[in-house]
Amino acid sequence: MEELQLKLKELLEDPLYLEIFNARCHDTGDHTNIENAKRFKEALLKRNVKNSTALNMASLGLGINSMIALSNSHHSRRCIEKLNLADNDITDYGMHSVKNII
Repeated sequence: MEELQLKLKELLEDPLYLEIFNARCHDTGDHTNIENAKRFKEALLKRNVKNSTALNMASLGLGINSMIALSNSHHSRRCIEKLNLADNDITDYGMHSVKNII
């Protein structure tokens, strides 16, 4: 399992993305594997510009665990001025954790 996490860390590069990917897998019931991580990274790269203060995570299947991971890990990323979480499965509890970012 440690070997898989090292490969995922290398693939996703950004610690924030790794935390959110792991949490997203928990939210959706998807397997935490390299193929799913590649698809997740591809989706993130399509939505985001590197070194931007905007973070677009729309339509990524994020849920409460993902929001908690985002809330706990956002400090590893520079200031987030814009955050797009549209079209995800975020409950009121999930949004409550996001308020710490704002």
